Amino acid sequence: MKKRKICIKEKKWNLMWKLWKYGRLYSPLMELLSYENSMQTGGHLRYFKDTTPNEIKDTMMIIKEYLPEEYYNNFLKAYLIYLDMNCRINNGEKLSAIQMENLFYETDHCYYKDEGIMYKVLLDFSIRI
Repeated sequence: MKKRKICIKEKKWNLMWKLWKYGRLYSPLMELLSYENSMQTGGHLRYFKDTTPNEIKDTMMIIKEYLPEEYYNNFLKAYLIYLDMNCRINNGEKLSAIQMENLFYETDHCYYKDEGIMYKVLLDFSIRI
């Protein structure tokens, strides 16, 4: 069987993810990949739970600069949902994991509907590595 030849774009894409895994990427690519990875493995709820407030602020500004306005608005909406959810929990409200995930259904769906835009931005960055 003949081994498939990997093109340069694919090599750079793979290198980008490898560098991200080891924390060796520059901004804004590091933040965008962290956001993308969280979205693919658990959505906005996972992203906000696993990210510091400073990282969230940095990612928000990067999304505003490099992605269409709808992405920024969706990220901001998800963050406000997250803050409200934490406030409710801090005030004694009990939310199951499913209830928490359901709070983000609309914003996660919006992200996945247009994720090709994120893919294109990441691909453009990866080519420059």
